[in-house]
Amino acid sequence: MRDAVIIGITVLLAILLGLWLFLEEAPKAKAPEGAASFSVLEEGQFSGSITERKNYRIQSDEGLRELWRLVYGNDGPIVPDIDFDTYELLAVFDGTHSSGGYDITVEAVMDTPAVRTVSILHTVPGEECLTSQAITSPFEIVILPKSAATISRTDRIETISCQ
Repeated sequence: MRDAVIIGITVLLAILLGLWLFLEEAPKAKAPEGAASFSVLEEGQFSGSITERKNYRIQSDEGLRELWRLVYGNDGPIVPDIDFDTYELLAVFDGTHSSGGYDITVEAVMDTPAVRTVSILHTVPGEECLTSQAITSPFEIVILPKSAATISRTDRIETISCQ
């Protein structure tokens, strides 16, 4: 019995060592040059009073409070505390749709000294998709390092197949 335990522990250690060596040697994925890191602050399917496809760049507490009021009304969650000396927000809204199945996502943000390009993905359901019949208005708000560059955007529409 004792020999079986020792052999089991040895095999487990060998597997863990092999896995560690494999991961250390695996090529590291590099972000494209100029890619800005960002993270999702908020997202949802109901954007409050913002019913049209719109994008916002928020660089102040006042701007964030106004955006929060438009999305959540006066009884929404507490407005997050953002250090606008360091960060800014980008908010993308897909507009109102008469059914579910729609979404909007910031795919990437690429920076040059003069231009910050935001790549936005609009997802739409295929004709064969079964969707809720609820009115939706997808949105996403991301936080990223502040930039003085002007904003440019690219939009990509992807139809989801449900077959």
